[in-house]
Amino acid sequence: MKKFLIIIYCLGLSLLNYAQNANFKKDSITIKKIADEVMINSYAYENLRYLCKKIGHRLSGSASAAKAVLATKKMLENAGADTVYLQPCIVPHWVRGEKEEGYFLIDGKKKI
Repeated sequence: MKKFLIIIYCLGLSLLNYAQNANFKKDSITIKKIADEVMINSYAYENLRYLCKKIGHRLSGSASAAKAVLATKKMLENAGADTVYLQPCIVPHWVRGEKEEGYFLIDGKKKI
């Protein structure tokens, strides 16, 4: 009886492995079709180019970051997203202060 259960168990594992491999092949074909569609017929690279070249650096809390958020919202709407909304978000913003000068004290004398 034990041998019979072991054979059934091994057979079940073999069938499960076969099914997973068949699904993997089908999934990889589907993923390849999606990737090809994106590379050939999408605006993904054009949108990326616009964000990088036209808007530029997008440091947190900067005017460029706010502009990029609005541009991305418009891109999503143009792509056909049925609902696009912005949520309020507090982002810390750093502003450079006055220029400072550092120096060393060597034997009590200031060295720049």
